[in-house]
Amino acid sequence: MSVKRIIDCRPPTEDDVRKFVNLAEKYAPDLVVDIAAYPKSVHIDLIRARVGARPGLGTEFLQHAGRLADELGVLLTLNPTELSKWKDEFTGVDYKKTTSLNRLKRFYVRNGFVSAYG
Repeated sequence: MSVKRIIDCRPPTEDDVRKFVNLAEKYAPDLVVDIAAYPKSVHIDLIRARVGARPGLGTEFLQHAGRLADELGVLLTLNPTELSKWKDEFTGVDYKKTTSLNRLKRFYVRNGFVSAYG
């Protein structure tokens, strides 16, 4: 399942992408978000919450990112992926695991994303 936020979109500019990166940085270090730029969209490659992070932090980020995409008129995409608990060997920080892929897909739908596959 690939999901995307459906709006009347335009290709993202470098400035648009920078705004998403700046937004993601506001949630660090408790939330790690990797943003990628594509010709037709801004893509969230990864969202990982630190063990002990405030509940709802990922939801808050997605809601802000969705509003930003709407304001800018760009397409925001992501691909749900089930992730195991992970420890960053460089920093020693533990990150939460995805509870289930189906639950994650429902989470994205609740936050305004729709499946590209119906």
